[in-house]
Amino acid sequence: MHQTNRLHVHYYCTEKPAPAVQLRPVKSPTNSRTKHIPKNALPDQISNAVIFTNIAQQKAINQLMIKTQENERNELGRELHDNINQILAAVKLQLEYSLENYDEEKGTIEKCKNNIDTVIREIRNLSHRLVLPRFAETTLQAELQKTIDNILQQQPVYLDLHGLNEALIPDDIKETIYRIIQEQLTNIIRHSRAQKAIIKIHNTTARVFLCIEDDGIGFNTSQCRNGVGITNILNRVETYNGKATITAAPGKGCRVDVAIPLK
Repeated sequence: MHQTNRLHVHYYCTEKPAPAVQLRPVKSPTNSRTKHIPKNALPDQISNAVIFTNIAQQKAINQLMIKTQENERNELGRELHDNINQILAAVKLQLEYSLENYDEEKGTIEKCKNNIDTVIREIRNLSHRLVLPRFAETTLQAELQKTIDNILQQQPVYLDLHGLNEALIPDDIKETIYRIIQEQLTNIIRHSRAQKAIIKIHNTTARVFLCIEDDGIGFNTSQCRNGVGITNILNRVETYNGKATITAAPGKGCRVDVAIPLK
């Protein structure tokens, strides 16, 4: 029997960086009210402040990187939809006209038309995957259902939203949940050979919980922890002070559990 491996992801600062502040004695001005701090306490306070600042800066950098990636995806998605798709649609119209006038080329032109239909469909799906939904105008449930409908032929997916109250979840956390689900569904389709996948989301006033589970071939977490898909998921969770647990073993499928605070 294979023993399930667990990869628990926690984020701590294990080393104190060298203090970034040099202390120099400064003569206090006369008649000023000065708060005296014990000599030994000041370096520790400054060191703790530097650690806190470094962690905050790293989170800010992560958020900026994610925002930049989203902007690039949105731009690429709009480019695909507005330019390439329009050109292919025009070619399709030309071919449809040719079908009505050239009987001897009907077979070849019909094949071209079918191929272009396929390309337009694929580009539309790609555009939808790249462009982040505007959750101020739509719901997480509606967008997840669209995503699932687009991949049902490739991968059966079941969505369980019992206990989900979207009104309590900020839009930026909805975006994070949406991208994590996209990332893991891509992993499942490419690697898992799963018969089915289950997505469960619920929340309280304090946290939102996400679970994505599949019955595929699984993997050894100690060998796959540095994969791009897993890394992207963990980075997104860490940015919002959340926790991710990935449970998997060869032949036992994979389960991703995420908890993100709402405050």
